[in-house]
Amino acid sequence: MKIGDKITFILLPDLGLIEAGDTIEETMDRINRAEVKQEIEDKKIRKKLEKANPGCRVLKMGDGWLISNKAPLD
Repeated sequence: MKIGDKITFILLPDLGLIEAGDTIEETMDRINRAEVKQEIEDKKIRKKLEKANPGCRVLKMGDGWLISNKAPLD
């Protein structure tokens, strides 16, 4: 990349800014990699929350996490 070159970014609400590629395929590949990276981070956070709150239900709600007691099925 040289000084003065323009870079195009794509804004996705859940993933943030992602640099666009030269082709559609390259751009989609970058989006897919960003989604996978986000899923891995979410799984790590979920495991930590489940470990810290045993017996509770942990759900991702938008950008935050909901921790609630599991209700009996009576």
